Amino acid sequence: MRPQGRIRDIDIRQKLRDELVEGHRRDPEPTILVDEFGVCSGSARVDIVVINGTMSGYEIKSESDTLDRLAPQTELYSRILDYVTLVASPNHIPKAASYLPKWWGLIEARVNGPRLSLQVLRKPKLNPRPDAYSIAQLLWKDEVAEILRERSVAPQKARTRRQLWQLLVETLSLRELQTEVRRVLRRRQGWRSAAIRLSGDVSCQPSAKS
Repeated sequence: MRPQGRIRDIDIRQKLRDELVEGHRRDPEPTILVDEFGVCSGSARVDIVVINGTMSGYEIKSESDTLDRLAPQTELYSRILDYVTLVASPNHIPKAASYLPKWWGLIEARVNGPRLSLQVLRKPKLNPRPDAYSIAQLLWKDEVAEILRERSVAPQKARTRRQLWQLLVETLSLRELQTEVRRVLRRRQGWRSAAIRLSGDVSCQPSAKS
C-alpha cells in the first residue's frame, strides 16, 4: 500500500526495486542491482543500476523533486549506461518527455487506486554514443591493473588512476571494455552500498570502500 500524501522518492524506489528484482530473478547470466551507483569518479550517483550483459540505469524524480539536476545527470549518465530510464511522478512528465534524449526511457509513477503503479511511457533504446574513458572510470585501480595483466600489459606501480584508465582505453576496444567492466562489477565485493544479486550464485557484500 502507498503511504498517504505525496508520492515520495522512497515509495517509487521501493516499487521500482521490487519490480526489477522480480523481473531479473530468472536471468540466464549473473545480474546485480546497485543503489546509488557512482559515475564519473563520483560526480553523480544513479538511483538504481542493474548490471548483467548490459548496464541499465534508473533515475527517480518524485513529486517533491525538481528537474534542476536533470541536465548534468543526463549528460553524465549518457556517457556510461547502455540504457537509461527516468522514473517520475506525473508533474514532471511533460517537461521530461520533451527534454530527455530520444533513446532514454520514461516511466510514470502514478496512483492507481490505493496503490502506486509504474506505467511505461517510452522504452529505452541502446545508447548510441557511450564514452570509453568514462566507462573505464567505473573500475578501481587494482581492478584495472588486473585486467591489464590478463592482457599481458604490465601496469607500472607509479601510474595514477587516470593513467591506468587511459591505458585500459587504449588497450581494449569499446566492446571489450564494456564486457570487462560489466564482468568485474558483477563479481566485485565491497560496494559502497549493498549490491543485490538477482541471479547467479555469488553474494555481493556492502563495505565502506568507495
